[in-house]
Amino acid sequence: MNRTLRCVLPEDSMVDTTLIQKGQLKPGEITTVLKSDIIPGSPVAISTSLSPALQAKISEAFQTKANVDYLKANGYCSGACTLDGSSWGYAPVNNAFYDPIRKVCDETKNKNCTSTS
Repeated sequence: MNRTLRCVLPEDSMVDTTLIQKGQLKPGEITTVLKSDIIPGSPVAISTSLSPALQAKISEAFQTKANVDYLKANGYCSGACTLDGSSWGYAPVNNAFYDPIRKVCDETKNKNCTSTS
């Protein structure tokens, strides 16, 4: 069977509720063919050309101050407070954290998954 992939949605809620509530999709109109593990967000990188002390200071600020709890507690926002519309903040991770992306790339063979360097 040869089928064409017509859409990719980032969250189950897009299919299950959001697009249905907006009248942009009817229940059962989309068939789920693959569900991945949770896909991590984009990383934040710090240039190694900065001094180690400055790298540490920036890293510490992201981990302790660039989050909803800190922003609310210090009067930077109130009510529905998020950093990019949905996230709470930042946390340190290791390279394996991005394995779900590699798995999706392996399964889909999407051209955007290949290095161009």
